[in-house]
Amino acid sequence: MPTLVELRPYQTEAVELAIAHLPESPVIQIPTGGGKTEISFEIIQRLNVPTIFLTHTRTLVLQTHRRLVAAGFRAGIVM
Repeated sequence: MPTLVELRPYQTEAVELAIAHLPESPVIQIPTGGGKTEISFEIIQRLNVPTIFLTHTRTLVLQTHRRLVAAGFRAGIVM
């Protein structure tokens, strides 16, 4: 699966640090507009394991689902 978007350097660093620290359950904190969705998609793509993607509003659930499917991920919704 191709990269969804070209990640910025700080996003690539966040992806690599998150994957490196998976045993410690990493948390990524990035401000609005910082690319959390792109970072999440990159992590999901690199790990290639079943993943649960959680968000707190219906709008973000639907938007994220559309983007996942458009990017070639197999995704469903549970609300």
